[in-house]
Amino acid sequence: AFVIEGINSQIVQACDVWANPTQANASRRMAAILVLARVSKHSPILFFVHLKRFLEVIWFAVTDHSIDIRLKASKAISHCLQFIQQRGNKTFDWQLMFWLPIRKQFFDLESTKSQHEPSLIHGYLTVLGEILLHTGSFMRNVQHFTEASMIVFSNMEHKDKAIHSTIITLLPSLSKVSPDSFVKADPGRNFQTCMKFLLTNLKHKNSEIRDKARIYIAIGQLALAVKEEILKYLRDILPEIMQALSQSSQKDKTREKEHKMKKGATISSRAKGTLSRAVMKDIELDKGSEAEKVVVPTVVDEALVCISDIFKAIPRQLQMEVDASRLDIKDLLDTMFSVGLRKSLITTLEDIGEVMHSVQTQIWTRLKNFLLTILSTALVLGHSKSKRKHSDSEVILVLKTMGSFRGPISKLDSEQFRNDYLVHFLDHDSPAIRKAAASATAKLLIRAETQGSKRSCNPLSPSELAFTMGTVEKLLMVGIADPDPSIRVTVFKQLSQIDTSALVHYLAENLNSLFIALNDEVFRIREIAVLIIGHVAALDPASVMPLLRKSIIHLLTEVQFNDAKAQEGSVNLITGLIKSCKELLAPYVNPILTTFIEKLHLIDSTGTLTHSRVAVAILMSIGELSVLSGDELLPHLEDLLRYIMVFLQDQSSGNKRNVALCCLCSLSESTCFVIEPYLRQPRLLDVLLDIIKTESKKEIRLQVIKVLGVLGAIDPYSHKTETEKMKLIQKQDRTETQETAEDYVVYEATPDYFINVTTNALIKILCVPSLTTFYPMT
Repeated sequence: AFVIEGINSQIVQACDVWANPTQANASRRMAAILVLARVSKHSPILFFVHLKRFLEVIWFAVTDHSIDIRLKASKAISHCLQFIQQRGNKTFDWQLMFWLPIRKQFFDLESTKSQHEPSLIHGYLTVLGEILLHTGSFMRNVQHFTEASMIVFSNMEHKDKAIHSTIITLLPSLSKVSPDSFVKADPGRNFQTCMKFLLTNLKHKNSEIRDKARIYIAIGQLALAVKEEILKYLRDILPEIMQALSQSSQKDKTREKEHKMKKGATISSRAKGTLSRAVMKDIELDKGSEAEKVVVPTVVDEALVCISDIFKAIPRQLQMEVDASRLDIKDLLDTMFSVGLRKSLITTLEDIGEVMHSVQTQIWTRLKNFLLTILSTALVLGHSKSKRKHSDSEVILVLKTMGSFRGPISKLDSEQFRNDYLVHFLDHDSPAIRKAAASATAKLLIRAETQGSKRSCNPLSPSELAFTMGTVEKLLMVGIADPDPSIRVTVFKQLSQIDTSALVHYLAENLNSLFIALNDEVFRIREIAVLIIGHVAALDPASVMPLLRKSIIHLLTEVQFNDAKAQEGSVNLITGLIKSCKELLAPYVNPILTTFIEKLHLIDSTGTLTHSRVAVAILMSIGELSVLSGDELLPHLEDLLRYIMVFLQDQSSGNKRNVALCCLCSLSESTCFVIEPYLRQPRLLDVLLDIIKTESKKEIRLQVIKVLGVLGAIDPYSHKTETEKMKLIQKQDRTETQETAEDYVVYEATPDYFINVTTNALIKILCVPSLTTFYPMT
């Protein structure tokens, strides 16, 4: 309540500032618009109450002289439009209230000179961009789309830089609203005018780097919207992209050459002793491998993204039209590889290969040689920073590319990468390189074995078998012994994705390593190790059983005697074992169930059942355990149902209610415990129906409906009878309580009256689990 009141007061104060913007300085206006932008994003329900007031004052911020304030105002409007679109209640009316001021600004015949100020035009155009993005069918209306197109194209030649940049970003948004209307309909043949404008600015010598970057992104997004229509402009677009890429590579070579010359000159000057102190200081700062490079803005990434979007936009039925007459793929690839290795280059090569299958092999061959050159250099020069030619980030990108490249990587290539290069990086000094190498090695291992299983199953040679076995052992050693927890998690995540019997067999040869991982300090690793053990158990249960028996005894001991956090982790691991190797755990159902029930009784006796995370974990595990053997649960159903009712009525956590629902559903299905729960707990049906009415999470509501279906339909008369009996018992209890309390009535006139009332109120708060946040204050 205090938080809600504080947020509402902040919204009111911010709106008051913008109601009279001339009386507030720039800092106060910026603070006010930041409050509105943040609250509209993170508390939309509270903000919606003030939406009308917001609409009255936000246009002062939209037309403010500060461009930062105008952009923040457009962000606040964007958050409002997104929330309005999600609500779906009177959406059109609200969207119209945002659209009408823009329409009035640009189509009002009685406009004054102040309405043509660049700040006003820029502010309204930014809001128009948000309306195009977040109003859906509203802007698909023919009249609205035509008016929006006229607004954008009428300001296309404006000289203000901010307006010019905004127009470039608005064109793709306009095309996405209605691609057919944008391409075919008037006014002024939108698509042709748009492309002419973008290409003219792209070729202009005085265009800034930022504007060129925006133009490349805009062309790519336009291509995704208009699809095959972009093919008409390939001959105009691709030469500009290739020119930008080649110029960037030439600049990089020139800077590298200048740097080498400068370094040689400084070394010779140092030998002569003629260097000044300032130059010596620059040399000392210049020693780092990364600090040597000066960051110069380029459009390489944007140009590569543009190529990628263009190829993704080409429909499959028109892919054959992209041939040598329209595109010289060899020259394009040469230019792309000249810019050096970067993430955008890899993504673009993947997209080109997916569209033009005829060049997939050519792309992969060139990329493979490119990657091997970098890795070979890194291995030859070793870990010395003074000799290193490629930075750690480049090596990491090469390793990630090897593991995840979407291309025709053969089994032979996978084995070459894995055995000759990647394994050597598993011992690198840099944790980031070790992590990338471990991930790439596991992915290539899985890919090679999957390809081998799909083809004719030729037996592996002894050398190939030894290499594969050695790779699996090396990965497991990294997953167990590496000091970085994130690397260990990465290794086991990749190994958990193994689904071929050959690789599972290799893991079965290293069972001791897998069970050692069950004692890792990171719980996530223990969880994944349990999943992998389940995969191995399905293939080789005889080898798994002895070690599995020891692990279960150890986990049950921790549940009984360890601290609460360790108990919760042990219960969750047992749940994972139940899920992954059900048949093997069937003989251990009784000891597991006995331990869990005793633990629940112990927790309940201490009065901390609703606050115990261990109890929640035990209920989840019992639900999984019931699938194995429901008969053993029959004597304990009464107590379990009582615990489930406690968690179903707990309003402090949706997770607890979800766990209770899943447990009840599993118990009913496995033990045929249907209808009877309604009779033993007459309030159960009312509680379930209340959850459907009040629960905000869709998953929990669906789970309640599933539980109702499993429990079955109870006779209305029987349910009514049981409910009346329960109400009669509760009424008798209240009567006895009142009669007892009459003997201890404290009247208002006595000095203890207020103390007793306050104490009773505080005790009531302590009795409600959902008010745990107020317990320290009580």
